[in-house]
Amino acid sequence: MVNNGICWGIGNEIDTSNTVNGKPVYYWANVNGGKVPNGAGQVIIVNCSNVIVENQYLDNACIGIQIARSSNITVKNNTCSSNTKCGIHFIWNSSNNFVYLNNFINNTDNVYSSELTNLWNSTEEITYFYNGTTHESYLGNFWSDYTGTDADDDGIGDNPYLSGIDFETCGLRRQK
Repeated sequence: MVNNGICWGIGNEIDTSNTVNGKPVYYWANVNGGKVPNGAGQVIIVNCSNVIVENQYLDNACIGIQIARSSNITVKNNTCSSNTKCGIHFIWNSSNNFVYLNNFINNTDNVYSSELTNLWNSTEEITYFYNGTTHESYLGNFWSDYTGTDADDDGIGDNPYLSGIDFETCGLRRQK
């Protein structure tokens, strides 16, 4: 049993009895379609498409969500917190994925991505309430290390978290 799951372990020899905080490590390889079951301790997706990772609380692992050689993966409504490497990690030809409405809180690096073609906000406008007011917008993710402003007080950072970043170093900010 491993306490912090699999770190950088993309390969064929994965011990699926590993757990993080007593919760299973879901290692999906070569899957086309489906939703990762609730209650994961860590999620690793390799060579997959059309998979949904939703409503997970992934904390105190090495990496909360790791995606490699995969496309059309939807990652939404998750919390990745206090992971020692990254909250979410994209490597090796992972593009055209959708990542929104997630909370990335106090991870060593909130995100690592070597690909520029993942979408970091909703594909449609979403109605939401903030400070007693109804708004409608394309929504991104919450980043605990965001240092920007919200001058129009709509709950969304004025500067995108991922704008102008060096995807190799993950020196990133938060978008509300």
